[in-house]
Amino acid sequence: MKDRKYNKVLFFIFIVGILICPGLIFAQRGFEFSLTSAAEIPLGPMDSDNQNIYSIGMSGSLTGEYPLGDGFFSAIGHLDYNSLPTTAEKSLSIISLGAGGALTIPLFPWLDFKAAVSGGYGLGLYEGKTGGSVFIKAGGRLRFKFSSAFALGLDGGYRYQDGLYSSVFTGLNANISLSGARKIRIKMKDIKFDPVFPVFYTYYNDNPIGSVKIINNEPGTIKNIRVSFFVQGYMDKPKLCVEIETMKKGQERVVPLYALFNKSILNITEGTKVNAEVKVSYDIAGEETSGEENKTLQVYDRNAMIWDDDRKAASFVTAKDPTVLSFGKRYGGLVRDRGSSAVSRNFRIGMGIFQALTLSDLNYVIDPTTPYKEFSKNKFAVDNLQFPVQTLQYNAGDCDDLSILFCALMESVGIETAFITVPAHIYAAFALELSEEEAKKTFRDPGSLIFEDGKVWVPVETTALNVDFIKAWNIGVSEWKKNVVNGKAKLLSIHSAWKIYDPVGFESEEKKLNLPTNEAVLASYKDTLRSFIEMQIHDRVNALNKRIKNSSRNSRLYNKLGVLYARFGFFDKAEEAFIKASKKQYIPAKLNLGNIYLIKGRQKEASLVFNEVLKKKPVYSRALAGLARAQYELKEFKLAENTYLKLKSVNPKLAERYEYISGGSSGTGRASEAVVKYSPAWDEE
Repeated sequence: MKDRKYNKVLFFIFIVGILICPGLIFAQRGFEFSLTSAAEIPLGPMDSDNQNIYSIGMSGSLTGEYPLGDGFFSAIGHLDYNSLPTTAEKSLSIISLGAGGALTIPLFPWLDFKAAVSGGYGLGLYEGKTGGSVFIKAGGRLRFKFSSAFALGLDGGYRYQDGLYSSVFTGLNANISLSGARKIRIKMKDIKFDPVFPVFYTYYNDNPIGSVKIINNEPGTIKNIRVSFFVQGYMDKPKLCVEIETMKKGQERVVPLYALFNKSILNITEGTKVNAEVKVSYDIAGEETSGEENKTLQVYDRNAMIWDDDRKAASFVTAKDPTVLSFGKRYGGLVRDRGSSAVSRNFRIGMGIFQALTLSDLNYVIDPTTPYKEFSKNKFAVDNLQFPVQTLQYNAGDCDDLSILFCALMESVGIETAFITVPAHIYAAFALELSEEEAKKTFRDPGSLIFEDGKVWVPVETTALNVDFIKAWNIGVSEWKKNVVNGKAKLLSIHSAWKIYDPVGFESEEKKLNLPTNEAVLASYKDTLRSFIEMQIHDRVNALNKRIKNSSRNSRLYNKLGVLYARFGFFDKAEEAFIKASKKQYIPAKLNLGNIYLIKGRQKEASLVFNEVLKKKPVYSRALAGLARAQYELKEFKLAENTYLKLKSVNPKLAERYEYISGGSSGTGRASEAVVKYSPAWDEE
């Protein structure tokens, strides 16, 4: 019989162990254990003499605690041992198992108060007999925290064991957190994300991707608050978004979230959703505490964009893409030095690249799913744009795609570009290397140019692939003039846009392009250039010829006509005009005739003409420069050097252009370069 009683006790302890041990599984999730040693002061029952049957005893308690929700409330389970001496000089021993709940009230970062209520069943042992009954227990604890893993406290409370006794207790408590991590009490609320567009992956490093509100629910001031953002797979490491020195108890703050994505995000070809982590860490009571929240983030495909800022399209202008570089340098280089120097170099290159595009089987095709006309009206509708290499590969594009392609090709050869936006349409423009004053002198109609931001721009309708460059230019001019008067036309510099929206390093699949031959592009370019030149000089030639007929000062007007022809490469007509102007020994015309002879390789005739000019005007620097060049190319190096020294004394700045002449025969290599670089300075006096 006695063995059975002890077996009951052992079985009870076994059951208690089974119930307590799962707490160890949750230890890494914030589970805490505490050990309490207390003095028990019995309150009853009384004997016949109205004396307490029990005297002061002792108790010990092993408590497991698991936080719920925000950590202020927790579930508790405990195993107690109570020993109470009796007036019969015997002791009552009780082993009990209980469960309940607790409320933690933070007072300071290092101090809190915990109130707990529990109930359970106790198994008593007295004089070899066992019996059991239920109990209730209520108490409080003032806890001093030395670290997130260890605290000491003062316990006190009340216990009622049904049918046996009631008592109050007080004692010491040691609290141990097996996880070693302090429960975070800062709140993260209202986490908001904007959709992510991969093409702007560098943009989000300096511009918010969303925001989070953080609230300090700690019992005191927290320090060194750090908020970070992370997306696994598309970021190499968490992005530190903000550092806050301190936040007082109860203080709220809305924090912007940033992201430094890596290039792998450009591999997203279909929109997807990813998990994003927002983490907050801070110091309190000398310890670091951290917590995180996870939320779904919408990521669009690499070609997606919204038109809330038209400058965003600049991210698609990938001028350093190998395919773009190859196309731009091939055809830009083909026409770079072909044609009259009177025509702006950038203008000629723009003309050549556009003509190459018209011969590349490219088609203007309105995207039926995302037409620019409709999507530009809704600033937050998601549009689909192509990278330049994609447009070349697909042989088709919308107005935005073709504008992006043209700008990228021009930028690949070092020519600055811009987008032009008008209602429901976008097209391109490129900058000339001329000042506004130079452009107005060079172009017959300066109104066909755009003067913005201190630069001269040529607008080009990039969708007009079925016409030549001149007509595409005229269409672009017409669209600009029609909309600029009411403020509906905007010119957006690509270089300025790149300061905010970086061009991406897009890598496409290798695909052979069907490109036009150099011969075809060159022939098309020459025809277009000839048309342009004739258009530029036709009216002025007619006007000068009319003035020549009606004027007695023919020499001066013939000279002007010759300069006009010469600047645009009509050297035979220029020579004819200069000869007529020279009949009356008109010095500017004589000088210009000498320059024509130099261009045509007739150095002996050029030398004779320049000497005639210098007899009339010995210190005429332009004539000295022309004579020095003619003598040098005739290999009369000593004469050339003497003429050069005289030029240097008269006009040092002009002499710098022909410094190679002072080196005699050793400067031959540099001469050819200088002749190309420094075209004749025509005299229109």
